[in-house]
Amino acid sequence: MTKLQILFIIILSIFVTFNNANATDEVSVNPIYKEAMKILKKDFPLNTFESEKWKDISVATDYAVEIIKKSPRSLEAYSIINSIGPSQKWNNDNAFKNFYLKWREKILNDPGTPDDDGAEKLIFLRVAIFAESEFTETDYIYEKNRKNYFEYLKKMKNECTNKEYAALALAALSFGKKNTYREEFLNKYSDHPAAFLVQFAMLGEKTYDNKYDEYLAELNKLMQQYKDTEMPGGWKFEYDCHSAFVWAYCAMNEKEKAQNSLSIIEKNVPNYYSLSILKKMVNRCGKSYEQTINEAIEKAKALKNK
Repeated sequence: MTKLQILFIIILSIFVTFNNANATDEVSVNPIYKEAMKILKKDFPLNTFESEKWKDISVATDYAVEIIKKSPRSLEAYSIINSIGPSQKWNNDNAFKNFYLKWREKILNDPGTPDDDGAEKLIFLRVAIFAESEFTETDYIYEKNRKNYFEYLKKMKNECTNKEYAALALAALSFGKKNTYREEFLNKYSDHPAAFLVQFAMLGEKTYDNKYDEYLAELNKLMQQYKDTEMPGGWKFEYDCHSAFVWAYCAMNEKEKAQNSLSIIEKNVPNYYSLSILKKMVNRCGKSYEQTINEAIEKAKALKNK
């Protein structure tokens, strides 16, 4: 599997969910969802020190807890869980450190029933799957704790009497290669507002085996079915699909087709959230790793000499 394929799956299953939530008939959580996303998807300048990144991430997690409490069946709730992944840094915010250590202590020693404090547990556990190494000194403790987090999420998906929280526990488990929890989600909650997004993520698994033609055909079918679904960023699901087309065509080194999908996004949604990333991908498409690195070095030199 190439680095581009791995990156493609990570982006498709996690990053693409940053802006794909609909407003619901429940209490509107879209405004605080957008505020949380401004933090979680923050694009830092290249010269930013790691110690300076995400120093306000506790604001995003506070909003995430509030979203789940107020509207657990909403696409915002599903998407806020999936927006948490390996790309953020979690130990630069003292308020978040306190939250993390408090809930780690509870989960490991006195978790209560799966229904107790469900929103806080869901956010902590999703973060902890990716961030435990930032708060643990030894590999042994890291592996032991991480295993406990997975087991508790499984307990929540199976035993929560609140089925909306049980569905979100499944969502929290749904990442990575050949993940069976996505299929379980669709089997149990086929009428969930986020079901089509689970299908969207599942399609990406076809690229592990280089089944790009099959992937593109099924992605096009999904786009035709849900293309007019309004997303909170102000565009339709169709453009999230075109974003996925760009990734796939770049992986196949088909630059012209990638450019066509990119142009559709640029023309119709000039403020699309990952447009700058897509442009860089198309620019790199067909170039060797060495060419890409050399161009980056030259660009850095030019900026330094300004």
